Amino acid sequence: MKLLLIALLACLGAAVMAVIVAEEIQRHRSMVKALPPSSTVAPHEIDGMLREGYPLVAVLGTGSMQPYIPAGEGRVAWCMIERCDFRVMGQGDLVVFRTPSGNVVHQLSELTAAGWITSGLHNSQYDSTRVTADNFVGRVVKTYILKK
Repeated sequence: MKLLLIALLACLGAAVMAVIVAEEIQRHRSMVKALPPSSTVAPHEIDGMLREGYPLVAVLGTGSMQPYIPAGEGRVAWCMIERCDFRVMGQGDLVVFRTPSGNVVHQLSELTAAGWITSGLHNSQYDSTRVTADNFVGRVVKTYILKK
C-alpha cells in the first residue's frame, strides 16, 4: 500500500511540475513582443525576397511554431533574418539558431548564464539547447510560407 501511495504522489508531483512549467511559458509569452509579419509566397517569388537584402534561412514546419509557421509534409518556411549582435537580443524575439539536427526558429524566453532559453509557440516545454553566440544565426524579420 505504501508503494502505491508513493507512486501516486510521484505521478501527481510530475503532473504539477508540468503544469507549472507550462504556466511559466505562458507567462513569458504574455510579456513578449508581437511576432514579425508572415505571408504566403509562390516559389518563383523567392528571388524578389533575396533582393530585399536580408539573408534567408529555410526551416521545416514541425508544428512547434504553429500557427506562425504551419506544419505538414513538405511545409517549408523561409525566414528573412537580420544578422545582429547576440547581446542585443530580447525576450520575445524570434531567432534562428543551429542545433545538431538543423536550423530552428523559436522564441527567446529568458537569458541565463548558459544562454537564452527558448521554446516554440506551440510547445509546452522549453528547448534543451540554449541559444549562445556560437549557435545564433539571426533574428527573424519576416517569414514567408511557400504555397503548396
